[in-house]
Amino acid sequence: MDFGEALRHVKQGAKAQRVGWNGKGMHIAQFRVMKSLDNPDDHFPPVLSLFNAEGKQQLGWVPSQADMMAEDWEILSH
Repeated sequence: MDFGEALRHVKQGAKAQRVGWNGKGMHIAQFRVMKSLDNPDDHFPPVLSLFNAEGKQQLGWVPSQADMMAEDWEILSH
């Protein structure tokens, strides 16, 4: 599947990964921070989060050109 289709699933709550990623367990998901701690009236837009091979979450992941053009995306779960 391509990145566009994978992103549509991620926006609906799925986790996605590339078959070509070398790190075991690496995947992306949507992360939502509903309100600012400083101002409860502020709402933040959702961001992509990468779960790396060490199991750590990296907020604000931006796909590379290779990731966006790849056709090896797969859905892990909804």
